[in-house]
Amino acid sequence: MPFYGHINPSQELLNGIQTSVASANMADGNVATAATASTKNRMPDAHQKILNQGSFYLVQKAVRRNAELEAWEAQLNSEIQTWQERAREQETTADALRSQLQQASIG
Repeated sequence: MPFYGHINPSQELLNGIQTSVASANMADGNVATAATASTKNRMPDAHQKILNQGSFYLVQKAVRRNAELEAWEAQLNSEIQTWQERAREQETTADALRSQLQQASIG
């Protein structure tokens, strides 16, 4: 995870990241380890708030990007259908002209 504005993040900030991992362990039922880690490596509220805002921003950015990609996919599928229809029409026209040319050369 990138640390915006921190070239060398403080050990306190890194410990807070371990606390986040400990919270995930708590969700899995490993309560003793998670409780020990969270009291030992308590992250200041300001750092936690920044990390939460960053995570929220990244999720929102991913949701927006996903919507953009889905819209682009729909547009490309529409263009594919249009080009395929044009190709079929041109093949039909070419077949008709070929047939007329054969009829003219025979007759």
